[in-house]
Amino acid sequence: MASDTIDKRTGNHLLRAYAGINPDTRTPRTISTTLPADAGDAEVERAKAELDARAAVLKGHSDAMTIGAAIDFYLSECDELGLLSPTTMSSYLSYLERHIRPRIGHVYYDAADERLFSAFYRDLRKPRKRGGAELAGTTVEKIHAFMSGAFRYLKSNGHASTNPLAEVRVPAAKPVEVKPLSPDDMAKLLSWLESVLTAPVTSLAEYETYAFAAMVWVDLNSGLRRGELAGLLELSVQMSAGGEMGVRVSRVLAYKRDLNSRRTTIISKPPKSGKSRFVTFDEATMRIIVAYRNVRNAVLAERGVRPRTTIPLFCHSDGSFFTPREITGLFGALVKELGLDPKTHLHTLRHTHASYLIANGADLRAVQERFGHAKPETTVALYGHMVPGRDGEVARIFARVVSEHSRADRAGDELGAGWIPECPVLCRPCARYETKEEWKDE
Repeated sequence: MASDTIDKRTGNHLLRAYAGINPDTRTPRTISTTLPADAGDAEVERAKAELDARAAVLKGHSDAMTIGAAIDFYLSECDELGLLSPTTMSSYLSYLERHIRPRIGHVYYDAADERLFSAFYRDLRKPRKRGGAELAGTTVEKIHAFMSGAFRYLKSNGHASTNPLAEVRVPAAKPVEVKPLSPDDMAKLLSWLESVLTAPVTSLAEYETYAFAAMVWVDLNSGLRRGELAGLLELSVQMSAGGEMGVRVSRVLAYKRDLNSRRTTIISKPPKSGKSRFVTFDEATMRIIVAYRNVRNAVLAERGVRPRTTIPLFCHSDGSFFTPREITGLFGALVKELGLDPKTHLHTLRHTHASYLIANGADLRAVQERFGHAKPETTVALYGHMVPGRDGEVARIFARVVSEHSRADRAGDELGAGWIPECPVLCRPCARYETKEEWKDE
């Protein structure tokens, strides 16, 4: 059982647990973790339980180790070794707390089998009214991949003798076609944006709406992710080597959850692709950016905030940034206000930007670079169906192949049979239809 002692100097909780004999040094092994002095009783007890679970894994007691404890240990290893990005870690913790632990976290690792996980995946897909989680197939696939990786890690590192998911296959999810804004919804959104972005700003409340509208306009006209949009700084607005104006996307605001306290903080990290990119703006978007910055600087000056290159490009009237979740929530409220398709979300703007670009002849490679996709396959998989005339062009290509090999074509004949019925008296083709010329006249 993990112990809890108070550090006399800092007041922090120091938790320790015996974890067996170290196989390298043959000496007793102790693992520990620290919680802040203001940690509540529930937080301390949860950390002690997780520490005990990790100790059980290190001791190799898989018969006394639950699925929840095994995954806790895996995540703590990933956190210590830096194997997962903050956003991936946050997603995995969410999967663990919301779905895995409540349903199968209590099951002993050695007792887990194919039937358990198959039933678990079915429950995740079931509607909520039938006791399920009503998750999309792609989300269930992600949960399966997460657990498979965790159990594979435990087995390969000697913490478990088996991988209970080795023979389990999750049903493949049906591919979901991304849907851009419909023409009607696009018109509604643009009408709202134009009305806000052209009206004078006379109060701090109006400024907040104005700043949000400027963000939505930029998102619609650039396809930035929400974390990229929130992470833009004043210095992000730059001129490219070719003399075009736009933004340098080099940082993203993301959420990070602490493994022990489960507290969520906002951090700055590189873009998803791992490298920065330059996103060019059209003239109308640049005019909106220039006008917005003038208004923003006036509002900040009135509140005693000095504009500087490191302030957020899009910020509140006090200079603080819009969080990614805040932007998502504001856009969700706007969807209801404007009566847009209820399935519309902030990422729909990204899909809309890409879809309309490609549908109007934009090069897939250029879209990949603009959107920061690490691989061109990602762009093709998401938006390839939007390439204009793709199926028609394929049909015409094969028609040319058929034409080159067709005897009828070379002889000048036309394909297609005519209607030439037999005469019931003479028992031969009716004279009226004997020639193609007569048949055509008919």
